[in-house]
Amino acid sequence: MGSWIMKFSYLLAASVATVSLVGGLAAPVMAQETTSNIAGTVSSAGAPVAGAAVEVLNAATGARSRTTTSQSGAFTVTGLRPGGPYTVTVSAPGYVNSQVTDISTIVAQTYNLPIDLPAEGDAIVVTATRLQGAGSISQGPATVLGAEQIARIPSVNRDIRDLARRD
Repeated sequence: MGSWIMKFSYLLAASVATVSLVGGLAAPVMAQETTSNIAGTVSSAGAPVAGAAVEVLNAATGARSRTTTSQSGAFTVTGLRPGGPYTVTVSAPGYVNSQVTDISTIVAQTYNLPIDLPAEGDAIVVTATRLQGAGSISQGPATVLGAEQIARIPSVNRDIRDLARRD
């Protein structure tokens, strides 16, 4: 029994020494968000449309994401590449398909997209419009810079950390 305690003591001492050399316990790493989301609700005449098929197409890359709406008509598509343009197509049995084009997303933010599906037989064709309530939703403080803004910022070393220090 004494040799077991001795081995445990050596292992404990080696563990403490290793933690001391490394600089203490490791702190959790917080990653920055590099994707965007599109979320919204699908309704018809004010009532939610459950089980509607939602497809999000990135026109630049051809990447497609699919989901279905919940009982409350809500949907969320996550992990999208920021930018776009995106096309969102919604279809459900008994309703006319709806398509929204030219959606541009912002990194780490959700684009809110409310969609109203007309019932079959009530088809109205709209070729150009602006959706009430559509747009990006800020998730808190953020700085979003494009390539043009980044190019104009003076930097001694052309290092991204120079930019981060200014934020």
